[in-house]
Amino acid sequence: QCYGIRPRIQGFQSATGEIVPDPFYCKEQADHFYALFGEHAAGAREVIGWADSLTCSIETPEFIQEHHSALFRSYPKTARVECVDLYNEIGLRQRERLVVSGFNRGWEMWHLMLYKDLEAIALGNREYHDVAPGVRKKCLEDLLLKVSEPRWKIKLIVSDGIPEESAPYFDGLDDITCIDDRLHFRRDRTRTISYSTNPARVLRYRRVLGEFVSHANCRDMTSAQKLLEELIERVPETIK
Repeated sequence: QCYGIRPRIQGFQSATGEIVPDPFYCKEQADHFYALFGEHAAGAREVIGWADSLTCSIETPEFIQEHHSALFRSYPKTARVECVDLYNEIGLRQRERLVVSGFNRGWEMWHLMLYKDLEAIALGNREYHDVAPGVRKKCLEDLLLKVSEPRWKIKLIVSDGIPEESAPYFDGLDDITCIDDRLHFRRDRTRTISYSTNPARVLRYRRVLGEFVSHANCRDMTSAQKLLEELIERVPETIK
C-alpha cells in the first residue's frame, strides 16, 4: 500500500515508530517510510504481507489512480486532491520499482488476501464500484500474468477466513507486512502505520502471517491462477 494518513492531525514521526501525517505533510513521512522499507528489503529473502486490497506494486497504473480516487471520494475537495495525488505518487513509484527490478529482484513477494476482498475487486463492491470494470479486469489480468510467471517471484495466497487464534492480530487493521525477520509494519483503518525492527515483534507477526498461509484454501500457483481466471470472467461489462 501507500502510506499512513490521518486527516486534520499535524504530521509527526514518533520515537516508537508511528507515522501519523497530515495530508500536507505526507510526502516527507512517506519518503522516510519507504526509505526504511528499501533499506530492509535489500538482501531480503521474502516480503510477506496480508491486506484487504492489492498492494500498489502489483496493480496497474490505471487501477492505482482510480482506486485512490475512490478511497478518498468523500473527503473535502482540497484534502481529497492532496491525498489522491500523494497516494498516486507513492503507489506508482512502488509499482515502477517492482517492474524495473523485474526478474532480478532478490526477494520473493507473498501477497495474502481474503477471498471476499479479492472478489470485491472483480464485482465492483465497496469502493471498487467507482473503478471502471475495464480497469478492474485489466488489473486482475496483469496480476494473473505475474502470478503465472515464476520469474516474477510473486505468490498470491487466498483464504476464505482468518484463523480464529490469529484474529486479534488482524482486528482493526487493513495491512500487515513482514520483511524476513528484519521489519514488520501494520496499518490500521485510520491509515496510521506502525512499524518495528524488534526481532520478537517481527517474528510474532511473521508467525501470524504463516498461520494465515497454512489456513488458506488457495496457496499454490495453480489454484491462484484458476481463482483469478474465474474472477476475471465475473467482471461485469458495465458499472451497475
